Amino acid sequence: MKLRMRRVLQLITLLLTWCCVPGVRADVFDHPLGTGNNVTAFSTLTTEVQRQERVTGAFTQTKYLQILDRPLVTRGSFSLSRANFEWRIESPFALSYQFAGQQLTRIADGAQQIVQPSAEPALYGFFSFFTSLFNLSQEQLENAFYVFFLPGTDTWELGLIPIQPQLAKAVQRLHITGSGSRIVHVKLTEASGDRTEMEFSYPDPQPPAP
Repeated sequence: MKLRMRRVLQLITLLLTWCCVPGVRADVFDHPLGTGNNVTAFSTLTTEVQRQERVTGAFTQTKYLQILDRPLVTRGSFSLSRANFEWRIESPFALSYQFAGQQLTRIADGAQQIVQPSAEPALYGFFSFFTSLFNLSQEQLENAFYVFFLPGTDTWELGLIPIQPQLAKAVQRLHITGSGSRIVHVKLTEASGDRTEMEFSYPDPQPPAP
């Protein structure tokens, strides 16, 4: 009996030690928005993000497909204002998109094509989602996702799980990491097991915190 109790105490000590190790961080999906102090922190963050008149930067997108041995990597730049979202793929091919007034336009070789939501719902949904993400609209996010938020001293994490059945068939979850008012990493896990990861960088200095 004493031996069993000693082993239990050792296990508890081990778990407590692991939890206190510097760098071990809680899972954002254990922190739904609306519990604890994360509501106030998220409100402060959304206010800071929405104060930005324009955001410009570069991205590297890496897509991991189970049917391919190597990931697909694309690079480019983007710019976002309150009225317009431009996404420019520059490598390994040139292609750009413009999302404004809920209308998506594809631009290739100088020719423009309107992308209808019914024809390419996943592509249209991507731009609609990223517009709300970079503007960090809580209302828009909560219309489509269960929202989780984990604030931090240097970085914050946002977790999203689709509510709408149609979206849930394609997307399992999204994990967004940011610093200050900037998004630095997005991981999208698809229901199929494929995943897409995006790294963002910004040439201009980050605006001061409010």
